[in-house]
Amino acid sequence: MDKINSIPPLLPLVDLQYLAEGAANVIYRFPHNASSKNPEPGAAASAPAFEYLDITASRLLRLKKHLPSSHSNLRASEALHAIFSPLFPADNLVAQDLVELPEGLVPALNRSLRRSEDEGKRPARRHGTYLDTGEKYGFLVTDMTPNHSLGEILVEFKPKWLCQSPNAPSDARRCRTCALRAQKNAARRQAGAEEEAGFCPLDLVASEQADLERVTSFLTAKVPQQEAKRVQERVMAWLQQTPLLLKIRQLQQELDPIGILDVDAASSEFLTAMTLRDCTIFLKIPLAAHQLVDARIGDLDMKIADGGKAEYWRAMEKDLIEGGWYSGTEDPKRPLLEHCVCLAGPSSTRPT
Repeated sequence: MDKINSIPPLLPLVDLQYLAEGAANVIYRFPHNASSKNPEPGAAASAPAFEYLDITASRLLRLKKHLPSSHSNLRASEALHAIFSPLFPADNLVAQDLVELPEGLVPALNRSLRRSEDEGKRPARRHGTYLDTGEKYGFLVTDMTPNHSLGEILVEFKPKWLCQSPNAPSDARRCRTCALRAQKNAARRQAGAEEEAGFCPLDLVASEQADLERVTSFLTAKVPQQEAKRVQERVMAWLQQTPLLLKIRQLQQELDPIGILDVDAASSEFLTAMTLRDCTIFLKIPLAAHQLVDARIGDLDMKIADGGKAEYWRAMEKDLIEGGWYSGTEDPKRPLLEHCVCLAGPSSTRPT
């Protein structure tokens, strides 16, 4: 009860700006002119107004969508602090602090999402899913938006499975992530849709220079050309020096040594491993070479096995194995064109 009572409220006056969204959450930015909605310096001002500015400084608001396979934000916060916070340094985590949402905010934002769909402004693949009107809380998360006036650049990616699936066959020529991408791209080709480009996650922890250069090139592909060389050098150096990805890989291995086909999918260890397989890495690259890269892990929302999720994971793994997607034998007439570190053997990855 004390924890709930300590959660600060978000003032109803807030005017949120849609920033981005993923499969499970929508991110909103607090307007730059939020302070103008409060009294000018020297005028009589209420304490909540100043508290509002304080708690939202350098933060974004993350709101959860209504999905059957997700925890409440209160429970997600408990898992974050009890399970993930002890695993990583605080300065390597995207801060997530609960805030109480004002009545009527979520329905209003859902109406805005629907208008965006009608106007063609919302990504088509996100249509039909909306914010959870039963959720009382949102998350104030670290704003990793780069300050372009200071020359900052943001690189973000999902490291996914940094080691092979324990259930992969011994003759696997693709890692788990590359196998799933190959399967999805085959379906896209059959439907006449554009294929999804991607990288092999094992490149992120590879020991070979060529592997690191390849993944760095992919991660920085959208960086402005005039900044590309500088950013590529910083990302490459970070990959070579950071213990963060090796730590995530180690935890994936230790927490799920036997795989979804044989594990108790509701166990905390397995669900923690699955969460770490879907986290996001944010790299804020500064202009000055002497300044450190600000690297943080986000999207650490504990996975759940309910709502058919465990059955979905098992079915997916069986399809990848039985369909020949791991072994690269799904279509004998089509050679393996994509790169996967699995083809080079386990010695190509760095020891933990």
